[in-house]
Formats: sequence, C-alpha cells, structure tokens
Amino acid sequence: MPDEADILAPSAPSCLIGNIAANQGCLRLPRKGRKGRACLSTILTAAASRMLENAQEDLSDMQISQGDGVQPVCGRCSKSSRPCRYAQHRSATIAFRHSRLSTLVAQAEGFTKNDKIDVSVSTQPPAPTPVVTETTQVSSTSLFPNEPAVSALPADDRALPHNAIRYPASESGEAASSPSFPRNPYTVSPTAPIPRPGLFYRHAPRRLTTIEGELLQFFVQNIGPWLDVTSPERHYTYTVPRLSLQCTLLHTAIMACSAHILRLLNPERTELSSEEDKYQSTCINLLIPILNDVGSAVQDEAVLATITILRMSEQYDEYHIDRQCHLVPGAFAHLDPSAQASTRTGGLLQATFYSYVRADIRMAILGRCSTKIAVSSWPLDESYPETGADWANRMTWLLVHAINHCFGRECPGLLPRAQLDELIDEWRSNVPDTFEPYYYEEQERDSFPVIRLLCSWHVVGLQFYHTAKILLASHFPPSPPHTTPDTNINTNNILTYHHHLKTTILPHVHALCAISFSNDHFGCRINASHCVAMGAQFLTGRGDQWRVIEYFRMLGTENAWPSRACLDMVGMEGV
Repeated sequence: MPDEADILAPSAPSCLIGNIAANQGCLRLPRKGRKGRACLSTILTAAASRMLENAQEDLSDMQISQGDGVQPVCGRCSKSSRPCRYAQHRSATIAFRHSRLSTLVAQAEGFTKNDKIDVSVSTQPPAPTPVVTETTQVSSTSLFPNEPAVSALPADDRALPHNAIRYPASESGEAASSPSFPRNPYTVSPTAPIPRPGLFYRHAPRRLTTIEGELLQFFVQNIGPWLDVTSPERHYTYTVPRLSLQCTLLHTAIMACSAHILRLLNPERTELSSEEDKYQSTCINLLIPILNDVGSAVQDEAVLATITILRMSEQYDEYHIDRQCHLVPGAFAHLDPSAQASTRTGGLLQATFYSYVRADIRMAILGRCSTKIAVSSWPLDESYPETGADWANRMTWLLVHAINHCFGRECPGLLPRAQLDELIDEWRSNVPDTFEPYYYEEQERDSFPVIRLLCSWHVVGLQFYHTAKILLASHFPPSPPHTTPDTNINTNNILTYHHHLKTTILPHVHALCAISFSNDHFGCRINASHCVAMGAQFLTGRGDQWRVIEYFRMLGTENAWPSRACLDMVGMEGV
C-alpha cells in the first residue's frame, strides 16, 4: 500500500498514483483571518486521505503506466512494497498519424468512434510499441478483421477524400460538404450510401513481386507527376499508388500503364509486353462490370482514377490509331449537383477531373473538333481562385470554351464570345505574381527566349492562356467594315490579316513555345505538345520552324511521346 510520502513526492510523477496527485494542482489554503482556519498539516493530511481512497477505487479499472520505466517493478512501487502492474497493449492498435484519407476509409468500412476498446491488465511488462512513420505501410495489423491497414499520408495530403460520395459527419452531426468542382445535374444525393463490388477493395495490402515493384516505382517517379501538373497535393504521386496496394482495380491499371510506357522506352525488354497484356486484361475485366453499375461506380474516385490512368497509357498511341476507348464522355456525368462548377483544388476527384479535361483538350486540338465533355453540364465557377493551381484550372476551363467556339459552334452552354474574351484577359491581368517567370533571358541565335517558372501549374496556366488567345485570334480575326464578325479570313485583306498575325497571334505563339521549351517538366511538355503544334503553324521563320520540329523529335526520342500528328500539323496551312 503506498504511503503519503509516495503521493506527495515532489518529482514529476509518471505512474498512476503520482499522476493523480499531480493532477490535483496546488492546494488552496484558507485566507488569513477566515473562520475555521485549519493548520497546514491538517489540510494536507485530509487531502492525502481523500486521494488515497480515490486511487484505491480506480486502481482496478484504470490503465497503469510504466512509472519510471524500471522493469519488472518500477521504483515507486518497489519503494512502497506494492505490486507493479502494467497495462497490456491491444495488438490491433496502429501507431501512426491519421490523415483524413485513413479516417474516411475506416468510416467506409463501418468503424466508428463508439467502438469499445477493451484493455486488459497483465503482470508482465509490455513489449515496446513500434513507431510507424508516415511512409511505412502497415501490413500485419488492422483495425478491422481481415481488412487492410491504411498508412497515413503526408501532411499536405490530409485533406484528401477517398470516396466522392460518402463524406464524414461533422462534429455537429451534419454531413460535411462535398468537394467543390464542376457538377452535373443528373445524380443522386451526395450522402447516399454506395454499394461497392467485393473485388473492389476489401483485401489485405499486397506484397509486390520484383516486376511489380519496378512498375510501381516508375509510376511514382514519372507517370504520377505527369498527371499532377495542376495538383499541388500530388494525388497521383502519393495517394493513388498507396490506394493501389489495397485496390485491385487501381493496381492493375498502374501496372498496365507503367509496363506499356516502359516497353516503349525500352524496346529490348520484350517481357514487358506480356506484363502489359496481363494487367490490361485483368483491369478491363474488372472495370466493365463496375461501369455497368452506373449508379455507383462512376462516383468513386478509384474508378475515375483508373480511367484516367488507362487514358494516359492510351495517349501513347499515335493520334491516327488512338481509339480513345478510355476518354469516356460520361465518366463524370453522374456526380451530385450540390455545388456549382468550381476550379478549386483539394481532392483526388478534382485532380482526376482536370486530368481528364486536359486529355480531352489534346484530342480536340489535334482533331480540330469540339470537346467530348459537355460544357453545358458544367457552368463556370465564378468564385475568385485562391491558389496558383486554382488559377491554372480556371484557365483550363476557359480554354475548353475557346476550343468549342472555334471547332464546335453549335455546342450549347458556351460562354458568349465577348464575355469569354473578357474573362481570358481578366485572368491574365489578375493572375498572382507567382505566375511571372523567375528567370528570363533573350537568346542570340534563337528567337525563343528562356522563360522559367516556379511550378508546373504556373506553366500549364500560361500555356493554356496563350493557346486560347491563339485559337480565338486566328479563328475570329478583325473583320473589315463590309464583313460580319463571324466571317473567316478574308483573302482580299491580306495586309490586314498579316498585321493581325504579326501583332496579335505571333507574340502568343513565341511565348507559348518559349515557355514549353524552357521547362523540362515532362508533364508540362506533353500537356502543351499539341498546343505548340497548333501555334507553330503561324511561324514564318525557317529557323523557328526547325526549332519546333527538333522539339517534337526530342519528345519522341527521349520520352516515346507520339508526335507524328504534331509534326503533320506544323506542315499544314491555316488552323
């Protein structure tokens, strides 16, 4: 039985009884002159007695810590000649810092904060608790029987939702708001529970083979950053690979995409062809029945991310043989309408959406046709962008409107052209200073200056800005007094058009090419290869034309990026 000296010991307590004494704080003495004032010793004795009684009552059902750490009997218990007991740690407890992703996965699998955790008491010292870092995958323990353990994400990934429809409840009990991004009017409630196929998640984290490890590493180091050009959170670099360890659909998509691109970069590695075919077949067989269940499948981020990854692989085919099987027009057609169209970043779903839009833009420019995604279903977000990535996404959506004005004039839902011109000019006037180059240098033997920007989304935003200006200026040149605004280039006014070309179009062409040539982020290069090809048609200098041709040959040689359509476009006349 502990004594008063043990309880009132001045040293910092670490065992249970010492903690109780410390938590009492300083004893308050009666003020001088108050009636019934007791002496100090009486007060201390009474307080000690009360604390001892409370400690004895709570000792049996409270967790007892390790005291001063001496095992098997801590120093305080040895001094007081009392049994030293330790709390036995529950084996299912995982020591990591929680991200919002892991919380949402847990909620999706039925785990709630109300689940009771029984803590048993043992007379044996506890085994040391392993510390799991954020980048460590926990494979042996889980909060759920036969369920995958979810590793935590980096601090900048903690705002990532896992499922686009099932949102966690807030502290007030209300459902949290859904991610804000372009919405379609045909969908179900964002809080409705969504059934998921058994093959979709619900399996333990896989152990990768040697070839799978290589393919996943290639995805993390290359393909993920290419898809994350407007995602500061780098969802395809961090989040998607980790989800793939527990999601067969994502895993097979990543393996197929990586094997395909690696095979193109290393033609001598013939074994990659069979790996690609194997994973591609498995992924498609899983994806088709999921897509047939339109009511639930397309609302899950993993399904949409899978489509995006497959589309990335598909884009490595030359334009004339690209079947666009995974540029699915209705991929985002069944999301909830609770929010207006938004350019805000902040989720895997939005990163996937804008990756899809950029792929759609590429095919529209190469094919000189309207985009597949219907602009009428996604009204422009009128809120003020908050981050550089938000500004880049806003220009992405303005470029979609510009493309449809130029190549699909019957397309409903377009912004009026005058308003679109105004919005594009306002974008350039109001864009943050971070979009200004940190390095600029004129070249003596090259008409394209060196223009270097800090972030990939700065590059993408300005690439799309200059592309939109080139498209609109070339398709809607200033009209002579006797023509209508929609009249095409009037061949009787060659001098007028030549002046328009020199003063309005070519400055944007040179800026677009200079930005694309100066920044070596491959995601930005492939993002604008078609834009450069479209703009390079207006270049008149032979040296400038050869510089563009060398650029496309470099993309094909070093990165296996298909450039035949771009080279053909450079040789075409007009837009």
